[in-house]
Amino acid sequence: MVPVSLVDVEVTDGGPLADCAVSLSPSDLGAHTDANGRAQLELEHVGAVTVSLRCAGHEPMDVDLYVAEHRALHLRVTPPVAGVHPARVAFMDTILAVVPRIDVSEGSTTGMVLTKEFLEHVPTGRSYQSAVTLAREASPPRAGSTDDNADLRGFLRFVGSWTDRPDMEGRWAPLDVRDQVWVRVLDAEGAPRVGAHVLVRDEAGHAVLDGTTQGDGQVPFRPWLDGDGPASTYRVEVDEVSRDWTPRADLVVATDAPHAAPDRVPVDVVLILDTTGSMGDELATLTGCLRDVVQRLERDLGGVDLRIGVVSYRDRGDLYVTDVLFPTADLGVVDDTLRGTHAKGGGDTEESLNEALAVAARLPYRPEAARVAFLLADAPPHMDYADDLPYDQGVRRAVAAGLRVHTVAASGLDDVGSLVFRQIAQFTHGRFLFLEYEDDLAASAADHGVEGQVEANTLDHLLYDLVRAEVVGYGR
Repeated sequence: MVPVSLVDVEVTDGGPLADCAVSLSPSDLGAHTDANGRAQLELEHVGAVTVSLRCAGHEPMDVDLYVAEHRALHLRVTPPVAGVHPARVAFMDTILAVVPRIDVSEGSTTGMVLTKEFLEHVPTGRSYQSAVTLAREASPPRAGSTDDNADLRGFLRFVGSWTDRPDMEGRWAPLDVRDQVWVRVLDAEGAPRVGAHVLVRDEAGHAVLDGTTQGDGQVPFRPWLDGDGPASTYRVEVDEVSRDWTPRADLVVATDAPHAAPDRVPVDVVLILDTTGSMGDELATLTGCLRDVVQRLERDLGGVDLRIGVVSYRDRGDLYVTDVLFPTADLGVVDDTLRGTHAKGGGDTEESLNEALAVAARLPYRPEAARVAFLLADAPPHMDYADDLPYDQGVRRAVAAGLRVHTVAASGLDDVGSLVFRQIAQFTHGRFLFLEYEDDLAASAADHGVEGQVEANTLDHLLYDLVRAEVVGYGR
């Protein structure tokens, strides 16, 4: 039977780990890794799965994944050893291709397998050793940053200028954020609650908003997008607390949840990187800047329980669609991942940004952590993929996950990209950042339609300050 999808597992700990038991639940699929530490499991159904790994001399390990239809997912795992090192997980995602599969024992040439290029280029050690050495510029790029939620009227004017343009049909997704209000959840001591689940129902009892509070204890609600307008009555549910609400103003929900005062503030950061060929040498500059930010965070924020993940993405038909490093406290692995990132592929203007955003929204975040993502790219998303999750749904997933997304416009981002990036940041309560060129901040801002207040600094300082803001504002 032709598999719907395939999970290719590689187990290593400085070298291949053979004879490890690999199983998938809820299915009954199982295998043992070969001498190269590899095992392949062909799925006839798709959805959420748990990959269970049992290796001699290592602690048991389970990895939760979502496998989509006609996808090939390469999972690289280093199982934990108590007192020696933690678990490390990374995966690469691509589309299954119909190509001959040569079975030497039977001479079979049928079936669906990973593309030859994909298998040959699966990285060893999470670093592309064949990639060119990253070129670092002497100084980090300068950038501007603006908050479209602070000037919502200006943002609505900007979006409104696109509404009736005939050349925009099918290239973007309107998101009606008029009359936006906020649900703020407090704990037993009156402090903002991080990671509280907020459900808003309409008068018929249908859930119209499923959200998770961010580090400031808030979830946005858009009555014209999520409901029937601000004059309607909704039911807001948080834990056992239920409140009726007519959303003409913000709502504060007090709960009996105990006050959380961790010794170290938990923050999960995800870097979403466009690694297609158009990023070129600029990708080296940006990843170098990100590495500096990571090192500074590690050095300066000792009171922070920091984890960082990476979602690199390209486009369909490339070596991979998304290449993912799960959020990890091992910042050395993050540094290696950024060092090994290089630009290749793409070809047309749009890229698989939609899929990257959807992947970032479903990563395994800690329930108590403030969650923030940085999207760095130079192209808008493909809106013509029939089986894709468009970004207007992706941002809803981000809100459901409590994920704040800051978008960073690299050089070459066109007008459609500026619109989409500003929408993503505004919807998830993030900021829109853009690189400054020719020492002209005003002209650079105007290129993206930004008319409001702009903060200017080097990109590394702006990114660092946004993470630091999550720490300072946690539960406050």
